[in-house]
Amino acid sequence: ERERTKLIYQELQNIKNRGGRIMNSGTPWHKDDCFSIMPKAHKYDCYTTGLMSDFEIDTVKKHMLNSLFAANYELRHVASEDVIFTIPQTNAPAEMIMQARFSHVDAAYGGEDSTAFSIAKRVDGKIYVLGKLFACHVEDAQPQIIETWKQFCVRSLFCEDNSDKGYLRKELNKQGVRAVGYHEDTNKYLKIVTYLKNAWPDIVFVEGTDQAYIDQICEYNENAEHDDAPDSLATLMRMMWSKKNGTQSSTTPRHAGL
Repeated sequence: ERERTKLIYQELQNIKNRGGRIMNSGTPWHKDDCFSIMPKAHKYDCYTTGLMSDFEIDTVKKHMLNSLFAANYELRHVASEDVIFTIPQTNAPAEMIMQARFSHVDAAYGGEDSTAFSIAKRVDGKIYVLGKLFACHVEDAQPQIIETWKQFCVRSLFCEDNSDKGYLRKELNKQGVRAVGYHEDTNKYLKIVTYLKNAWPDIVFVEGTDQAYIDQICEYNENAEHDDAPDSLATLMRMMWSKKNGTQSSTTPRHAGL
């Protein structure tokens, strides 16, 4: 039915008069429904219209499923089945992550993967996070990653060296980043549902975090097509948990530059 609707819409686009237009109205319910092939729309969500106060928004959130609130009030799609991560806490001041000890990059080297970059800092029982998601090869994302890393005076940037044998770490070191390579040997799904799920109630995303980064985490389940953001943040949560509890992380740090 979904594909049939998309075919009908495409046919309508083909037969409309030159210079004419089709007005689209409705609510997206699936990431691959007809709205995915429509021209990008101007969206006015509950945060931008001024029709609801912060208190009213929070009240509605608490009494509605995450997927329904996202679709009806935030005008975005969030998977309703097998939801692991519920309504995220957002909009903390970006300065909360200044001089953070930990950051992490989940590098993409091709295909449909994205490069995810995460910074996290624990303050008074809360974990403040800045997340960035780049739909490109890690080399193309490097300038923005390095700029952000330096902007917030982060101590270290961790990057997995299983596949690139330390290439990314060396390149970052050359550009003044204290990059630390590590070998990953933990099942990704178990890492995410253990460390990230456990920390989720305390995580607050700061201003400047990409909405796509948050969406990828909230849509994550065992069968998710994309897991770059939750994988990156779960790795950081494991590092912070190990540091807090004085235990050895299951990652094996190899080299640090500078």
